[in-house]
Amino acid sequence: MREIVHLALRLLAFCLAAGLLLAATNALTKGPIAYQADLTAQNARKQVLTEASSFKKISGGGDPDYPHLTAVYEGEDKDGVVGYTFSLSPMGFKAVIEMTLGINKDGAITALSVDSQSETAGLGTKITTDSYLRQYQGAAADSATLTEQIDGITGATVTSKAVVSAVGEAVSYAER
Repeated sequence: MREIVHLALRLLAFCLAAGLLLAATNALTKGPIAYQADLTAQNARKQVLTEASSFKKISGGGDPDYPHLTAVYEGEDKDGVVGYTFSLSPMGFKAVIEMTLGINKDGAITALSVDSQSETAGLGTKITTDSYLRQYQGAAADSATLTEQIDGITGATVTSKAVVSAVGEAVSYAER
């Protein structure tokens, strides 16, 4: 009985030490991780709306009419507004796909960037290829014509439909 108590106390001490080390590591890395995430998001916005020199957040998402829209930024240069960027998070086949879309003030899609995805290798990952993403460049930001202009990916229907659907939400938001 005595051995069980000693073993339980050792295990408790080990768990407490491990928990404290994990908490300390989290406290030390929380700031740098958040900074890096912000920097990555800023770079994605600059990539899809190259004309803009600064971005101002105008919406944080949460609108039930636009469930995949997580943030909207207004891109500006020295002369004023040049367009908008949209952070999108649709559910793909396996996991959430993080994307950034740019639409200029003339109503054309400037670019689409896939920031992170965990789709099936060789199929769903084709959404990251230049040939797929180039379809969006220059496309009219018009809900009616968007689905006609974009070719889906054979074998990755769920993934490509999720991307087109999320882009459609952003376009609909921009039209509004």
